[in-house]
Amino acid sequence: MARSSGRRKEATESGGGGSSSNSSSTRKDAAEAAPSKMRLRRRPALADISAAVGNNQGGAAAAAGAGAGSKPGARKTVRCQACCWVGCNRQRATGKGSGGSERLAAAAAAAATASLIAETAAREARLKRCKVPPSEISEHDVVDRDDPIACAEYAMDMYRRYKELEEKYTPTVYMHTQVDINCKMRAILIDWIVEVHLKFKLADPTLYLTCHIIDRFCMQENVHRSKLQLVGVTALLIACKYEEIFPTEVRDCVYITDHAYTREEVLEMEQTILRRLKFELTVPTQWTFLVRFLKIAKATDRQHHRAQYYLERCLQEHEALSFRPSMLAAASVFLARIPDSGIKNAWPDALAKFCNTPREGLECCARLMIKFLLDEPVTASQRHLVAVKKKFLGERFLAVAIDDLPTLPRKPNIASN
Repeated sequence: MARSSGRRKEATESGGGGSSSNSSSTRKDAAEAAPSKMRLRRRPALADISAAVGNNQGGAAAAAGAGAGSKPGARKTVRCQACCWVGCNRQRATGKGSGGSERLAAAAAAAATASLIAETAAREARLKRCKVPPSEISEHDVVDRDDPIACAEYAMDMYRRYKELEEKYTPTVYMHTQVDINCKMRAILIDWIVEVHLKFKLADPTLYLTCHIIDRFCMQENVHRSKLQLVGVTALLIACKYEEIFPTEVRDCVYITDHAYTREEVLEMEQTILRRLKFELTVPTQWTFLVRFLKIAKATDRQHHRAQYYLERCLQEHEALSFRPSMLAAASVFLARIPDSGIKNAWPDALAKFCNTPREGLECCARLMIKFLLDEPVTASQRHLVAVKKKFLGERFLAVAIDDLPTLPRKPNIASN
C-alpha cells in the first residue's frame, strides 16, 4: 500500500509538471501571437490575399520543420500561417510523424484563401453592377452623388412614386359629410397643433403628417366635436412616432390637453385611427414636395422660409384641400420667389420642366393662397388664429411674416385639378 501511494504521488507530480510546462508554452505562443492578431483584424485587400497565397508553402514548411524537431510525445501549438492574413485564430497540434497532417493543413489553408479571394471579387462585381451610371442621375442631384443620405441615384424614382401615391392618399374636402364639426373648428384645431408643434420643437415633416392623418381620418369617420381635440393630439402622437427620433410620450399628450382625456382614451383612439387608415402612413405631404422644389429652384434661406410660411398658413384652411400637395408646394415656391425674381422669372424653366405644372393652374392656386394670407381666420368668438404668423415672426425664420405679400395680375380663375 505504501509503495502504491508513493507511485501515485510520483505520477501525480510528474503529470502536474508536464501539464505546467505545456500550459506555459501555450501561453507564451499566445502572447507572441496576440500582437499579430490585433494588427490583422482589418479585412485584407485583394492584393494582400494574393500575396498570402504565395507564402502558404513557406509557412507550411516552417511549421513542418518545427514539428520534426520536437521531442517525442511533446505537443506544440502552431498558428496557421496561411490564414493569419485574415485574422484566423485556428490552431493545429503537431507532433512526431505529422508530415501528412501538415500537407492537409496547407491545402486547406490554400483553399480557404482562394475562397476568400473569389468572395471578395464577387462582392466588388456586385457593387459595380449596383452603381448607377452618371447619365441616369438627375442634373439636380449630381452634386449629391457621394452623399448616401441624399440618395441621388433614386431621387427621380422616389419623386415618381410620390406622385403616384399622391393620387391615392391625398385627402379632399369632407366637411359636407360631417355632422357635428365645421371648417372653423378644424382651423382652431390646426392652430393649436401648430403651437404644440413649436413648443415641443418637433421636426417640420411631423406637422404636415399630423394634418394629413387628421384629414384622412375625418374623411372616413364622423367625429363629435368633443372628440376632435382627441383626434388631433393622437394624430400628433402617431406622426411623432413615425418622424421623430425621440417621439412625444402619451403622458405629454394628456398634459397638453389639460387632462381633458385620459391615457387610455389616447391609446384607444390611436388604435382606432391606425386601423381606419390601415397603417398606411408612408404618404407624400406638402413638405415632401416643398423640399424637392426648393432644391431645384436653388432657393435662398429667405425664400425657403417664405414658402414654408405660405404653406403652413394653408394648413388651417379646409378649402386648400381642393388642391393636391404638390400644387400647393409649387404655388408657395412660386410666390416666395416673386419679390426677388419678379413674376416673370418666379417660375424657372427647370421647375416648369420638372413639375410639368401648367402656369394657369399654378397662378390660380397662388391667388387662393394670397387670399388666405390676407384674411386671418377668425373664430365664432372673434378670436384671431395667429399661431403660424407668430411662429414666422421669430428670428429663426428671419421674420418673413412681416414681408410684403406678392401680387398677381387679375385673371379669370381656371380649375386647378
